[in-house]
Amino acid sequence: MLDKLYPLWYQGRKVIPMEWVAANLEADGLAIWFQDDGNLKNNGSRIVLSTESFTSEEKIFLQLLLLNNLWYNKNKTPARGR
Repeated sequence: MLDKLYPLWYQGRKVIPMEWVAANLEADGLAIWFQDDGNLKNNGSRIVLSTESFTSEEKIFLQLLLLNNLWYNKNKTPARGR
């Protein structure tokens, strides 16, 4: 399986394969992402996922995906692009 996934995610740099992520990212995948590249801020009241290597377009895609399809507290401000 990794032989099939690696080329989707690494194309000279780490990328977001948007079609694959939109079709496959679920709560358990989000939990794994958090465990690998996430952390808590503000005494545990804010979750931060590392996205520094992604383009602005990829970050916006992820924000919209979380907003529309997965757990997302709509009362919180979405993360700002860096």
